[in-house]
Amino acid sequence: MKEALILIGIFIFLLLLFLGNRNNAEIKKVQDKNKNRPKISKQEYVQRLVEKEFEEKHVEVFYEETKRIIGIGNFSMHPEDDIYENYGLWDLDDIELIDNICVRLEIRKAEQKDFDELGKTFDKMNAESILTLIKTLENTE
Repeated sequence: MKEALILIGIFIFLLLLFLGNRNNAEIKKVQDKNKNRPKISKQEYVQRLVEKEFEEKHVEVFYEETKRIIGIGNFSMHPEDDIYENYGLWDLDDIELIDNICVRLEIRKAEQKDFDELGKTFDKMNAESILTLIKTLENTE
C-alpha cells in the first residue's frame, strides 16, 4: 500500500512537471512568433472588427478574455490570428474562452451543435469566427 502511494505521488509530480514544461515551451513559442510582428493597439484591433460589423462590446470582451487566457504581457493580438497557432491555446481553452465571454455578455453558452455549425462556415478559430458564434448565441437566446 505504501509503495502504491509513493508511485502515485511520483506520477503526479512527473505529470505536473511535464505540464509545466509544456506550458513554458508553448509560451516561448508564442512569444517568438509574436516578436517580429507589427504591434497593434487594442483600439485598432477593436476598430478593425467593428468595421466588419461586430459589436464593439463583443470585440472588447473577446480581446480582454483572450489576453487573460494567453497570460503574456505586452502581447500583440491581430484579428486574423488563429487562437491555436498564434496563442498556443490547447483543446479546452477555446471552450473556456467562449464560456467566459458568454458569462460576461450574459448570453447563453455554446453547445456542441453551435460549434458544429461554426465549423461549416469557418476553417479556423479566430476573432471573426468566435465573434460570429457570439452574435449567433446572442440572437438565439
